[in-house]
Amino acid sequence: MIDTVGNMRLCYEMGTIGNILKENPDKLWVNKRAKIHREKIVKCQKPCKLLPCNDMRIMSLLRNLLPHINR
Repeated sequence: MIDTVGNMRLCYEMGTIGNILKENPDKLWVNKRAKIHREKIVKCQKPCKLLPCNDMRIMSLLRNLLPHINR
């Protein structure tokens, strides 16, 4: 998610992982904050209504992608 001032988030409940107007979006996607947020999302049990972050199908996909993203 990217807000109107360029802040990028992986979850509405968590802080930003950076700003695409100030940093390279490709680097933001794999930075340390993004890695930490992904790890928290995988473990999250909140019943979010805005995004299906912890939907089991998406969680399975995330678990399979995490090793490749965090290289």
